[in-house]
Amino acid sequence: MPAIQLVRLKKQLEELNSLFAKPEDFIARLRSIFEQYGDLTYHAGQATKPASLLLSFHTPAILMKQLEVNLAPLCGAHPLEALATIDMLWQDEYLELRQLACFLLGQTDLSPLQAVLNRLESWPKDTQDGHLIEALFSSGSQRLRREAPDRWLDVLRDWMGTTNLSLHKNALIALLPFVLDREFENLPVVYNLITPALQQDSDNLSSELQKVLVALARRSPVETGYFLRQILATNNELSLQRLVRRCLPSFPLETQVRLKTALQARSTPQKDG
Repeated sequence: MPAIQLVRLKKQLEELNSLFAKPEDFIARLRSIFEQYGDLTYHAGQATKPASLLLSFHTPAILMKQLEVNLAPLCGAHPLEALATIDMLWQDEYLELRQLACFLLGQTDLSPLQAVLNRLESWPKDTQDGHLIEALFSSGSQRLRREAPDRWLDVLRDWMGTTNLSLHKNALIALLPFVLDREFENLPVVYNLITPALQQDSDNLSSELQKVLVALARRSPVETGYFLRQILATNNELSLQRLVRRCLPSFPLETQVRLKTALQARSTPQKDG
């Protein structure tokens, strides 16, 4: 992999900026940069974490960071041009270009707001890559979560209100960045949104629910412990009990004890009369 010379890269990025309003030329130049700095000798067995399903240039993280810093202001200043370029990036076969599409979507001015929402709703249908979907809902909703959180939460509420399990999964993935954001304080709306999934789909959505519950436990352990005890009091599903047990290590010991007591109460057969 060629070493990155920042002075040279800066010049390349300036040239890239000049093509921002010409999506085809922009992406051709971008691909040439990725090819220049990519590791073409990479083999799948070298992966240290689960690989994406997409092709990859295996470029150094610093290159993506420099691209993000360089292109983010353009998305805020030129949203219509940004959306055209972002759409072409999302259609590319390479992971890095799609990841960049997610990031830039999250930096694009929300004018019109619906344009960003439409892509967050439709793009997950284009991929089965779980890592990419997580990137979309995390970085792709960044500005939306900051500037129009209620609108985005309304969309997630609509998804949870359907009978579509895939939409439920996407809603939970999209909720996680809210919980991880320490500036977001409306945790009760998160509890409200995940309640139906805990009561009805805790087995089918166990992975997504566990991530949200663990994040909630770290943000607000007492409130989250109380919430789970209330759910357990009205639900005797074994899948829910298994889920809560997997989340126990994320709670302080005192809260763990209370949750274990609630779990024991649900697993103890009730005597008649």
